[in-house]
Amino acid sequence: MINRNFKKGINILIETMVGVILCSKSLCATAEPHNGNLGVRDIVEAFCQAEFDGMIGVGERKELITLNPSKIKKWKETESAISPFAITPESDSVVVIAAYKVLTIKMQNKKIAIATVSYKRLARRVESTGKVGMLKLNYSAEDVVNLTVRNVDGYWRIYEPPVPRIGVKALIAIYENSLKSYFPEWFADASKEEIELYNQQVQDLLLLKKLASKEN
Repeated sequence: MINRNFKKGINILIETMVGVILCSKSLCATAEPHNGNLGVRDIVEAFCQAEFDGMIGVGERKELITLNPSKIKKWKETESAISPFAITPESDSVVVIAAYKVLTIKMQNKKIAIATVSYKRLARRVESTGKVGMLKLNYSAEDVVNLTVRNVDGYWRIYEPPVPRIGVKALIAIYENSLKSYFPEWFADASKEEIELYNQQVQDLLLLKKLASKEN
């Protein structure tokens, strides 16, 4: 498993990162019932754009999603330093994308809707049994995903979102900022596992830049 303090430090870095590259997306307009601060389409659009832009810390993304209450309860009971709302792109499961498009939004009832989104997928990493894997090429021109949208206390939220789908340029910015945080003093005290994670981030960044160059 990744050292908890080490992973917590990465989370803090991501949450405070500024200047992430923003990219515009074309979305089809559909009138949806509004309830709370944002309507169904508004929340889907905001969620997809936030992930695309790499805003996956405990700030912006947390305000757009809701999790199974049992997960929140377990987190509070264990007093874990790692928030269930936060994502660490350098070590957690993540999908690298070049674009996305909201296809349809269908109301199931007054409290639940299903949004279908198509992504242009470039690569992905799947974390298993606590071991961090490297980013691997995994292309799909149309990676279609269904998002469940629920109304919770008058606010529409993405319920139990799938693996984050982050724009390749945003991931490059995240990786570059993360690698800048490693100072000579850190290497002197780092464990073998942490050094391996650092080297892996370097290799992941090279792959991301190669993918980005092909999309320009």
